[in-house]
Amino acid sequence: GVGHRPLVGIGRVDIREWRTKLLAKGKTAKVVNDAVRILSAALGAAEADDRITLNPCRGLKRIPESRTRRVPFTLDELEGLRAELERPVDRLLISLMAYAGLRPAEVRGLVWDDVREKTLRVHRSMGPSGRLKGTKTGAERSLPILAPVAQDLKRLRRGGPDDLVVDLGIDWDSWAEDTFRPARARSGVSK
Repeated sequence: GVGHRPLVGIGRVDIREWRTKLLAKGKTAKVVNDAVRILSAALGAAEADDRITLNPCRGLKRIPESRTRRVPFTLDELEGLRAELERPVDRLLISLMAYAGLRPAEVRGLVWDDVREKTLRVHRSMGPSGRLKGTKTGAERSLPILAPVAQDLKRLRRGGPDDLVVDLGIDWDSWAEDTFRPARARSGVSK
């Protein structure tokens, strides 16, 4: 990897190997290209400050990003996936995204005060850094709580009004790798 090395010690071969490892770990081409773009910005600043002679990312071709259309889960696939998740918080996370249509960042920003008797108030999101901000569109919306979401909410111990509804206590990428993908494989859903 390149993350632990000084910028001056990073070469084009290192960057190519790093990209290959990220892809092998299941990262998408878009995620890898974005990571390389950020690295390139740091290397470009080092080059401008005469700390390195040449930015090794310069001229490196982006990995082609597939534009395949995502196919949503069928109801049977979704319920099969939910059945494979052991923890109530994991089932609720899937339910909030699938049945309520919340974006992952909106799920991260949902607090118990946003859970009303029959609706969810969606007015903020939480970025990967843990900072609360507005929703992607900047709009507030109220969504009905459908039966699967209501059932999953009841299975969790309600926290205080400002406590997060879905608090995984871990990195969300780790959750996808360690919890979601294995449950999806066990359920037979290949999407």
